Amino acid sequence: MRRFLGTRRRPKTALVLGAGGIKSVCHLGLFRALQRDKIDIDLVVGSSGGSLFGASYALGTESGQIEHWVEKYWKQEIFQDYGYRQMLKMLSPRKFKFDEKFGIIKGEEVRRVFMKLFGGLTFDDTKIPLRIIASDLKAGEPVVLGQGPLVEAIRASISMPVFFQPHLVDGRYLVDGALCAPIPLDYAIAEGAEVIISMGFANRPHKRIDSPLRLVTQLMKISGTQLYRATVAYYARNPNVEVVPIELELDSALGMRDIDEIPRLIELGEEVSQELMPLVRRTIAEFHSPKNRLKRRLRLLAGHSLRTSLLEPPSFTRNGRSELPDEPVDSGDAESHGDAGGNGRVEQQGESERKPLAEGAPDSD
Repeated sequence: MRRFLGTRRRPKTALVLGAGGIKSVCHLGLFRALQRDKIDIDLVVGSSGGSLFGASYALGTESGQIEHWVEKYWKQEIFQDYGYRQMLKMLSPRKFKFDEKFGIIKGEEVRRVFMKLFGGLTFDDTKIPLRIIASDLKAGEPVVLGQGPLVEAIRASISMPVFFQPHLVDGRYLVDGALCAPIPLDYAIAEGAEVIISMGFANRPHKRIDSPLRLVTQLMKISGTQLYRATVAYYARNPNVEVVPIELELDSALGMRDIDEIPRLIELGEEVSQELMPLVRRTIAEFHSPKNRLKRRLRLLAGHSLRTSLLEPPSFTRNGRSELPDEPVDSGDAESHGDAGGNGRVEQQGESERKPLAEGAPDSD
C-alpha cells in the first residue's frame, strides 16, 4: 500500500469523496473545478459512490472522459439483474435459507461495467494514492482497501444493503462504505493530510413512505445524514488539519435510475464547487503562514483545556443489573448472578481506550 507524498512548498492535500448514490455524479463537477483551478491533490479517499469516481480521478482520467463513461455506461439495465431466489428468501426466510448474501440485485452487470472501465488495474496503477472504504457486514466495522484490483474494491464499497448483494473480499462480506463512513475524513487524516477538500451529501427524508423498501431507505437516509454531519463537525475541529467541506442537499426522490438527472447533477456539483475554489486556494496558500500556525496552536490548546475525563462506569453483573462502584456487592447476590462456573464473580466493565487522531505526516514524506 503506497503512502502519499507531499511537498515542502504546500500542505499535503487530500480529496475526500462521500457516499451519495446517483448524487455522486456531482463529484464530476468538483473535478471540473479542481482541474480548472489547477489544484494539486496528493491523496484520494472515496466511500460508496465516491469510490467509483475517486478511482477514476486517482488514475489521472480527465473529467470529460469520466463524464463520457457515465453517459455511455450508466443505464437502467445494469440495475436490473435481480436475484429472484433472493426475493423468495424475503417471503420464506427459513425455507430458502436467508443469510448474509442477501441482496435484491446481484450486481454482476455493475461489475461487468467496472471491468470495462478498469480492467485489471490495481491500486498500484493509480497516479495519486487511493483509499477506498467499505463496511464489514459481520464485524460491523470499516475496512480500508488500498491494494489489489480496483474493480473488487469499488464493487464492495457500493454494495448498498438489501439492494445489492454483499461482495466477498478476502473472506469478508463487504457492503456499502456509507454505513461506516459516509464522508471518510478520518482516513485522510490518518494518512497525513493537512488540507482536505471534501464533497458530501445530506439526504432529505422521503415525504411519503409507501413500501417496505421505502422504509428501509428512509432509515438509511436519516442515520446516514446524521453520521455524515457529525463526522464533518468533529473532524473540522482537528487542530492539525483544515477541512473545506462542500455539501449538497438534494431531492430525496433521486434514485439510481434517474439517468436524465445526471447532466443537471454534474452542473450543480460544478457550480457549488466553483464558488468555494477561492477558499480552497486561500486555505492551501496560507496553511503554513504564521497566522494559521498560531490559529491551529490555539485550537489545540483549547481542545486540551476543554477535554474532560470520563466518569468511571458502573460494574455490571451478568444479568445486566448494575451496581455503583463504591457500593459493596452482596455476596449472596453475587453467587446467584455470577458466572456459569458458580464462583460468584462480578464482571467489571473497563474504561474504553481512546485513540488520538493521527497527526499530519512530516514534510519530508
